[in-house]
Amino acid sequence: MNKNIYFSDLFCGAGGMTLGFLKAGLKPALVSDNWEKSEINFRLNNKLKKIKFLKSDLSQKKNIKLISKLLKNIDILAGGPPCQGFSTMGKRKTNDKRNSLVDSFIEIIELSRPKVVVMENVPGLRSMKRKNGIKYLDYVKKYFKKIEYEFMEIVLDGKYFKMAQTRKRVFILAFNSKLFKKNVLEEVESIIKKKIKKNSTYSTLEKKIKDLPKIKSGEGEDIVKIGSKLIFNHKSFNHSEELLSKLRYVKPNGGLLDVPRRLLNNHLKNVVDGKYGNGGLIKNIYGRMDWKKPSGTIVAGIRKITCGRFVHPDFDRLLTPRECARIQGFDDDYLFHGSLTDQYTLIGNSVPPQFSKFIGTLLKRVA
Repeated sequence: MNKNIYFSDLFCGAGGMTLGFLKAGLKPALVSDNWEKSEINFRLNNKLKKIKFLKSDLSQKKNIKLISKLLKNIDILAGGPPCQGFSTMGKRKTNDKRNSLVDSFIEIIELSRPKVVVMENVPGLRSMKRKNGIKYLDYVKKYFKKIEYEFMEIVLDGKYFKMAQTRKRVFILAFNSKLFKKNVLEEVESIIKKKIKKNSTYSTLEKKIKDLPKIKSGEGEDIVKIGSKLIFNHKSFNHSEELLSKLRYVKPNGGLLDVPRRLLNNHLKNVVDGKYGNGGLIKNIYGRMDWKKPSGTIVAGIRKITCGRFVHPDFDRLLTPRECARIQGFDDDYLFHGSLTDQYTLIGNSVPPQFSKFIGTLLKRVA
């Protein structure tokens, strides 16, 4: 590779992958996404606005061919095809149209022949199957062999980076066999073992977000000045009195079972009674967090009060987008644009920049 290493980030979303690569010293060539909110956030953020953005639906053959031509022989082609169809957090659907974007990404790889491929997804990619019954991960690996790429799979965990989040993501690193020496995988594996300590521990919510302004349901602003510093996106949903009446009973580490039965509708009574099964659903509905613990995986659907344990440790409200962004590893100078729902989606779907900075720095070592 040249002294300057150029990358492209497909399905770029809020730019978590891009921001980490930039911090690692890589140069952006082109980013792409089909969601207008992604483009808006790239256009309006200082660290991202100069990067060429192509709004493109990569499920369309003509767009696959166009972007493959634009990215011909790029140094690093990165992408995290939408993972909702693979995620164990929701309903896994073999026929989810978003799963087909994995095929689009692979086709772009074959046509553009990048020097290195970085493919990111949820761990559920390992077990999710295509319509023909073949596991997606096995399909991807078989394809890499076909087009002569040496590849390896690594799992990054938030604890390796002192994040206050139990987040795990699968990365497949693939190297063009014609451009790298045969022992490149051994070299990469050696670097990873030295950099990642298996005895690492997560940080806590207290260390990551407790210094933010104290706000209640319905309070906060998109831009707040604290002394000489600006805080962005620290704004809470205005929750209904009906919901607040339930949350007042929930203790740290508690949830639905803390709420008096008289306040529950028939659906929630059925949940408590185990009519839908027992487990995380009961534990995490209305789940209040604990200052001394990390968060669970920040998800795009955090705006739904029943989607996980995301009630603030002290206040009767969901985490704000800024609190989620801190937990995800975004710097405070990133102003997320769009509605509160858009902000949660952008943040929850992102690659933590710490993950991509690690990958980018790693690739610079072996380039």
